[in-house]
Amino acid sequence: MADKSAALRAKLTEKYMADREAAAAPMIGEISRSGQPVFYIWPFGGEYREGTRAELIQYLILNNYA
Repeated sequence: MADKSAALRAKLTEKYMADREAAAAPMIGEISRSGQPVFYIWPFGGEYREGTRAELIQYLILNNYA
């Protein structure tokens, strides 16, 4: 029984995180600087930030923007 509940918890956690990542993705913008793509966010009430898509998604989730 414990294995089933642990598996269910893991599955729900994966779905929850996937939903939050999907919510964060549209908040990321892209500009071109010297021909190279640069990703950025400027969340409402937050500060401008540049980084990789993964870094920005992590930032948005950890700071409850997504």
